[in-house]
Amino acid sequence: MSYNSLLISAVLLAGSTYVHAATAVYSDVDGSGRIHMRVWKYTLNSTSSNHTAKLTVPGDWVAVGGGVDLKISRSVLITASYPDTATQQSWIVSTQADKSTSDHELTAYAIGIKIEGISRGDIRKHNIIKSWCGNGEAKNASAGNASSITIPNIGYLMISGGAKSAPKAGHKFGPVYSSAPKGWDQWTAASKKLKDSNNHPLTSCVVGIRKDLANAQLGHNLGSIDTLHRMSAVNKLASSRIESEVFMENDYILTGIGAKLTASKKKEVEPNVLLYSLAPKKFGKSAKVVAKAKEYLYPAGAFLSSYAIGIKLIEQ
Repeated sequence: MSYNSLLISAVLLAGSTYVHAATAVYSDVDGSGRIHMRVWKYTLNSTSSNHTAKLTVPGDWVAVGGGVDLKISRSVLITASYPDTATQQSWIVSTQADKSTSDHELTAYAIGIKIEGISRGDIRKHNIIKSWCGNGEAKNASAGNASSITIPNIGYLMISGGAKSAPKAGHKFGPVYSSAPKGWDQWTAASKKLKDSNNHPLTSCVVGIRKDLANAQLGHNLGSIDTLHRMSAVNKLASSRIESEVFMENDYILTGIGAKLTASKKKEVEPNVLLYSLAPKKFGKSAKVVAKAKEYLYPAGAFLSSYAIGIKLIEQ
């Protein structure tokens, strides 16, 4: 398969699955010249109020991150963005529109990486890159339907994460207002508590990479991984919508993107402002993360932060 294309499966509530070709948006390489990153995207038109899109990267790449972009003119919000833990080859996003605007367009993104000197087979065999998701038992906290996951193996560094809804009978999808890192090894997620129904349980997911790529047991002697976490300034809602962006430094490749909304600058409080876009973008010779949010149902204030995680190889 060409590096410039991938497969995207759009799964609608009616059960139909469509497969399309998507194209690469941009590529990058870390300062060592050995870790490569590529971003793909595809735009889908949905006739359903609920829509899930799965982007599968080419076989010699590993999917580590992704996002989704929606048009602000539609009453559509993000309900999930997370890794396929079974294959490490896909990123999955879900959206939901209200009944009056069920037709909507979404642009889904996948971030993939590959490492020169380590085959995709060895990455899989030795779990050099691995992802985990929680068990679906989210806490219905005061800050919405919230969950968190800490990277379970101390031999790994967190490079990305996501928010996943676990379908449950009699429940509905809640729009996500937070999916972001908390510290160096934990990813948190939260969704809006619905007034007329219980939310599907929300779980957090985390993606990690082995710290040491000079391990003789793996048969490689490349060096060690260094991560960089960047957070934007906290932006306050000044009109009916709010936007935030954060830039990745040169020599690091972007692997993880996140955003967090809160009604209070001092503590995490469920907002009445929700995300409609969280996406990776090219910026000069590097990349940036752009997060966008809008008021939900009625005017309200909120604070928005965006997050970027990058990696580079420190050669042996």
